[in-house]
Amino acid sequence: VSASNTITVTISGAVDFPALSTITLSGLAGTQTATAALAVGGAGSSSFGDAGAWTDTGTLVLTVASGGLSADTSYTVSFTLRNNAADHAAAAVSVSGSVDSGGDFGSPI
Repeated sequence: VSASNTITVTISGAVDFPALSTITLSGLAGTQTATAALAVGGAGSSSFGDAGAWTDTGTLVLTVASGGLSADTSYTVSFTLRNNAADHAAAAVSVSGSVDSGGDFGSPI
């Protein structure tokens, strides 16, 4: 309770993700981590500009940096969240992505 936890995720897609595409991790609600840019580390962190956009509702959006992500390649990132002050049930986490099409909109995958 109220301790910090480092969470590590490995991301791999079946398609290339060009720069400005996004990967969204949601369902991480119940932390004491405030809405802000959240530093990400790990071997794949530079592929996301070393930070993501965190919301206190439990969502982390990682934006693909220049160079993009290659299909069938694993990118591992880690980030630290502060536990809630009270115990709560385990979170149901989900991952989604949006591939930037180079136009005015992204194509959901």
